[in-house]
Amino acid sequence: MPGSSTVSSTRSYRAALPSSDNTGATISGAGTLTATAGGINNSGGTITVTGGNLAAIIEVPRVDTSRYGVLDVVSDDGRLVRARGVVEKPDPAEAPSTSTIIGRYIIQPEVFGHLSNAEPGSGGEIQLTDALGKLIEEGQAFHGLRFEGRRFDCGDKLGFLEATVALGLQHPELGPGLRKILSTYL
Repeated sequence: MPGSSTVSSTRSYRAALPSSDNTGATISGAGTLTATAGGINNSGGTITVTGGNLAAIIEVPRVDTSRYGVLDVVSDDGRLVRARGVVEKPDPAEAPSTSTIIGRYIIQPEVFGHLSNAEPGSGGEIQLTDALGKLIEEGQAFHGLRFEGRRFDCGDKLGFLEATVALGLQHPELGPGLRKILSTYL
């Protein structure tokens, strides 16, 4: 997007720093983000203040909560929320909030122990949210930081196409050619 300074994306299920001694950052492949400076990409200051674990979040319509990890919010200052729990892809009628994780995390190393012992959860998959829930149960802080920028939902076919077109159009070398190609179809 014009004025954006960061584009972040991956197609892996979960990528994490393999160290068991350091806080790690993870990225889920379901989204492409464009953001100005700040947010989860520069959230070290937030972690210093809050301690514990941090995830980028957005608000979604309640009907869409079944597509995300959803925070059980205990406090909310407008930018930063504190969670007392997290639920992976709940039924919208049972979702504890509409504050949803968008696949960018800064997590404490203890999560890897929980992941190594995890049983399949939602969708029959090992869920990072389940391991994060265990950390919360053990007393580790968990916060959501509201994402400021543009998010493309690449877990959705049209969202993936939208991201491809939007980012392609703003590319200095590819944009003009892509505009010409698209004009033949419109």
